[in-house]
Amino acid sequence: MKTLELTKEQIEELSRTGRIEVGLDYSDNLMCNLEIVKKNWEPRGGAYQIGSDGLTFYGYKDNPEVCDFGMSRRTKENATKAAKKMRTFNRLLAYVDEFDPDFEFKHVENDVEHNWLVFFDQNENKYDCYYYPEKFLGAVFMSKEVARELCRKLNSGDVEL
Repeated sequence: MKTLELTKEQIEELSRTGRIEVGLDYSDNLMCNLEIVKKNWEPRGGAYQIGSDGLTFYGYKDNPEVCDFGMSRRTKENATKAAKKMRTFNRLLAYVDEFDPDFEFKHVENDVEHNWLVFFDQNENKYDCYYYPEKFLGAVFMSKEVARELCRKLNSGDVEL
């Protein structure tokens, strides 16, 4: 086995493009084509699956549809925690679909009527809402009216996510 040494520039080129040609020695008349295939991250999954009803069960570990959708975990404890979070998130999505079906995120400067979020204020020990002008991962946006009404329902116990 031979060791191939690369310069910093070659490593940067390889990282940027995924390919590099390395000339070893002119007298050997040998060229080395090196290619790295970058693979996107996919959930590893596990044997504990989360059903559409939120229940967790020991299932077939290598089910690609379940793994790709992020519905399996390596331990029962992780699957149970994920199921609780999924229930809350999915119910919030369903609430917005039902009460604000035409809502679409709008990036309009200083428009405080759109793009509202609901959150739990731990200092006040109650749900509250606020306007946020930028999208971020995991956020469920809705109109101001729907956000305020959802806060009222959550705080009164009329809705549980």
